[in-house]
Amino acid sequence: MACETSAETARDIVRALSGAPTPSPRLLGIDGRSGSGKSRLARRVCQALDEVGLSRTLVVMDDLYEGWAGLPQAPSTLCSRVIDPLSAGGRAAYRRFDWHVGALTDTVEVTDAEVIVIEGVGSTWHRRREAFTLTVWVQAPAEVRHERACARTGQGDFAAQGQAWARAEDALFGPDGYPHPPAPFDMVLDTRLDREGCRD
Repeated sequence: MACETSAETARDIVRALSGAPTPSPRLLGIDGRSGSGKSRLARRVCQALDEVGLSRTLVVMDDLYEGWAGLPQAPSTLCSRVIDPLSAGGRAAYRRFDWHVGALTDTVEVTDAEVIVIEGVGSTWHRRREAFTLTVWVQAPAEVRHERACARTGQGDFAAQGQAWARAEDALFGPDGYPHPPAPFDMVLDTRLDREGCRD
């Protein structure tokens, strides 16, 4: 998926969500490795949801990772604090990790909405995959993802922590970087043509 087509791709995702028979809230999971373009796609989808008048809330996995070593635990936190309560018809909330302070800080309440967009590494790769109305895997070659990650976090920070994060992704998804069946995705999008705009 190139950046110039991402707006239409986002509209395709919204059309798929709109036609799904799933009761509210509908859950959209946007997953992929660091630097693949997940956050940009999530913003586009939120804009497309606004255009058609569907209320939405965005949950960002970056708020759930407890630092650079926090990836292994984050999917479980997402399930227990967000997906489980929503599936039971309750209220969801989680504590946000502040990357500058290096600690969990304020509590974020997940606002009631027709669509809950959950974006980030590991957002769909857990025991509650079946709760999603639609799952999207976003991918790009390793060198492209590395460039984007450095641009987003800073060359120094990523050089110091990036290898450990990549190993955590390998442990989560497998050494070839892609989750295999029995966990297929409803959509697989490639962002390799966009080397500047999709940095996360």
